[in-house]
Amino acid sequence: MSPLCLMAADIAVKMNFEPEEICLNQKTYLKVVVEGSQATPKIDFRSLPKGLKAKNTPASAQSNIQLVNGKMNVQGVYYYLMEPEEPGDYKVADLKIMVSGQEIGTEGATLRVLGEGEKPKLAATQASDKLFIMDLNIPRERIYLGESMPASVTLFVDSRVRGSIITPYPMQVGDGFAGSPFNPEPRRGSITYAGNLYNTFTWETTITPVKSGVQDITFHLDVVVEKPRQTSGFMNSTFDNFFNDLFTENEQIHVTTGDRRLEIVMLPQLGKPDKFTGAVGDFKVRAPELSSKEISVGEPLTLRVEMTGEGNFAAAPAPTVNKVKGWKIYEPKSQFFPDDKFGYKGKKTFEYIMIPENDRIVQTPSLDYNFFDPVIGRYVENNLPSMPLNVRAVEGQVAAPVVKKKVKQEEAPKEQELLPIKLTSGKWVTSDKPVFYSPLFLTGQLVPLILILGVYFIRKRQLRLKDDTDYLRNKAAEADIHNRFHTVRKAKDAEAFYLAAQKLTCAVIAKKEGNRSEVLTWAEVATFLRSHGADESLLDDLRRFFDEADRVRFSGGASLQKKVGQEEHKTFEKLYVKLEELLNL
Repeated sequence: MSPLCLMAADIAVKMNFEPEEICLNQKTYLKVVVEGSQATPKIDFRSLPKGLKAKNTPASAQSNIQLVNGKMNVQGVYYYLMEPEEPGDYKVADLKIMVSGQEIGTEGATLRVLGEGEKPKLAATQASDKLFIMDLNIPRERIYLGESMPASVTLFVDSRVRGSIITPYPMQVGDGFAGSPFNPEPRRGSITYAGNLYNTFTWETTITPVKSGVQDITFHLDVVVEKPRQTSGFMNSTFDNFFNDLFTENEQIHVTTGDRRLEIVMLPQLGKPDKFTGAVGDFKVRAPELSSKEISVGEPLTLRVEMTGEGNFAAAPAPTVNKVKGWKIYEPKSQFFPDDKFGYKGKKTFEYIMIPENDRIVQTPSLDYNFFDPVIGRYVENNLPSMPLNVRAVEGQVAAPVVKKKVKQEEAPKEQELLPIKLTSGKWVTSDKPVFYSPLFLTGQLVPLILILGVYFIRKRQLRLKDDTDYLRNKAAEADIHNRFHTVRKAKDAEAFYLAAQKLTCAVIAKKEGNRSEVLTWAEVATFLRSHGADESLLDDLRRFFDEADRVRFSGGASLQKKVGQEEHKTFEKLYVKLEELLNL
């Protein structure tokens, strides 16, 4: 079906499904092209036919400004994900579209959803003698969650075609992956396929899955093709060919790779280190380097560690320092040096500032690091041993002198002078009441006894709690939850907010379950909450925060630099209250 076009002032809207014919388990996109404005359209999808669902926000959007036949064209292209629930023909009509404050009606577009056993027709780009072919190249179909994978998109254009590429680079459709930006300048080449010569344009990138399960990924772009304008036909072939070459018209063609279905698997639990850092790739860490092997007490020492390899460097943290008494250690400073344009290969350095606190230290602390290697499919753990070090005492520093208190010599007591004899006596008072009946005497005796008993019971309780691991773990968990809750409330940007919300949720469940919050996955969280009677609405709401946090964690936070509004804070605080009520915390 050809797209329908209705004019509103200087704005034109085109709308059609891509593809227009799918199987029930496939996805399609409603393509809305706005000519004459770059404002994002506001579409009311409430009039969609029963059985067809739509996402309110575009899955992808692009804007173009081009000069065609001497006229300046401004264009916005928007793709809305559509999900049919049953086979049949769907007529999308009477959609209310607002563009730049103008209401634009449309007669709609048609989608055919095939039932079981039916096969769709060939795509338009494949039926036109394959003038255009677009291919997505990924090394393998099974990818681990959080694994960065090199990928490339190649556009094959028949050498006989004259035209230009409108979109500066392929646009990604699908929210299951985070990708690095394409280089606007593709790698050019040529290849012969099925007897035809094709010019090739290749864009390279990396993709990182942020959702588990079966995920579809699609890339698309638009090209403009110059087509000869046919003459009236009364001239001979020589003049026809001349005028056909002289007068041309442009046609815009949409090219897509089609849905590429990938299996995204969770990292295995078998062999997972207790302090897994989340790094996925193939990394090598060189032996640490010291700024000096001989320093004085209190003098800063720089320990430098270098990590090389390939993988998701954004999610590769610094090696963990094994804490040793006598050292004051600060958070390391990291720096990344990429070997490619996408940060998939390179070198990452970490510099630790350490200060020895006494001259009894003879070596640096050891370091541990781990990562998951997707090629061999297992976790790799390594230890960087301690390095010998000579720590000198500071010159002039001596042990604190022992201060002896001087004992004053007692002066010889002076002889008391005799007082004169008192001639009159004072008032005589007699009492036969024993002194231990006096309230003052009883109070003086009971106060020390109460203090002694209080100190005894307090000390006894302290000694008992010192050996009570459950009590200590519970107190530590309460403090951790309290700190994480305040971190969530103070977070302003999306990256800090979603990561803090995920960690707080894990900490609450860890307190109830007695597990480590750092190693809880969403599957573990969902299983635990269902066992405590959580409804699916609560799980869906929490899952959204987990997905956003994973998007930040696995893509290095590049996709979530915006601010978080008060409504999002309030939404999570309500979920947090429900979670506490569910777990009786």
